[in-house]
Amino acid sequence: CTVPAPQTADRVFTITVAAEFPVPLVAGYNLLAFPLAPVTPVDTESVAQAIVAAGGSCTSVIVYQDGQYKTHPIGSTENVIPLGVGAGFFVRCAGPSTWTVRGLPLDAATAQVALQPGYNLVGLPRVPSTPYTSESCAIEINSQPGGSATQVIRYVDGQFTTHPVGSTEEVFDLGPGAGYFIRCATGSTWTLNRP
Repeated sequence: CTVPAPQTADRVFTITVAAEFPVPLVAGYNLLAFPLAPVTPVDTESVAQAIVAAGGSCTSVIVYQDGQYKTHPIGSTENVIPLGVGAGFFVRCAGPSTWTVRGLPLDAATAQVALQPGYNLVGLPRVPSTPYTSESCAIEINSQPGGSATQVIRYVDGQFTTHPVGSTEEVFDLGPGAGYFIRCATGSTWTLNRP
């Protein structure tokens, strides 16, 4: 009886390890976005429950879709909306806390944000090594096919700050975990090219 020689093959495995990112929350409204791709699908209710489970005091999650705000009160079935990478959302909290987001880091090739005409509530779907400003993000959007960003808006300490694209007025840094409104004249896809 002959035993065949064992066969060898080269195999390459890629293992991606989930990362954690702490998101500080203040009492009142917090404009957020996922800085990592969630490992499991999430929606407005699961985000609210995760914040409460971490010791926070989330009372509602609010999304902006089709030109309207849609509020999901925690524990209800009203406006249970899926949330994904690149989508921004408001979280209303009764007090300050920190919520640790867990997920998979994205690279530049997979970090894209769909933009529609009008206001888009979005966030950075990855943490670039070179930070974006409101102006540099708009320049990158407008340099890509169909890009037409005209304003970048943030919400901090209960106030909106608007950066008109192409000006030096109200230029601010975009941080991971935060959400922003980007106003566009036409629809496009923003690919985050920064390393």
